[in-house]
Amino acid sequence: MSLRKPSGFTLIEMMIVVAIMGIMAAIAIPSYQEYVFRGNRTEGIALLNDAAARQERYYAQNNKYAVSVNDLGIQASSKNGLYALNVSTASVNTYTWSRKLKAPNSRMLNAVI
Repeated sequence: MSLRKPSGFTLIEMMIVVAIMGIMAAIAIPSYQEYVFRGNRTEGIALLNDAAARQERYYAQNNKYAVSVNDLGIQASSKNGLYALNVSTASVNTYTWSRKLKAPNSRMLNAVI
């Protein structure tokens, strides 16, 4: 009669592996979310740059800045719908644009020119 050596993993070994994977996920997920946010930020910056150029064109034609997005003939949201755009303030000499992610707890980017 030959005795077979038991093979496989014990419960303790499996729990250690699960704990290590949990620690790795806790580190990796926030880094990945920040990476995705930075990638999407370029869309918002492009939206603000386009709005600023149109705002300057509007000023050149009307001698005042537009007070709404509709005056400029652009949509209030980005192409992928990630950002909402609005004119925060507008006066004779300056205007403030803001764009915000259309998600809860999102970050705001303002442009003052």
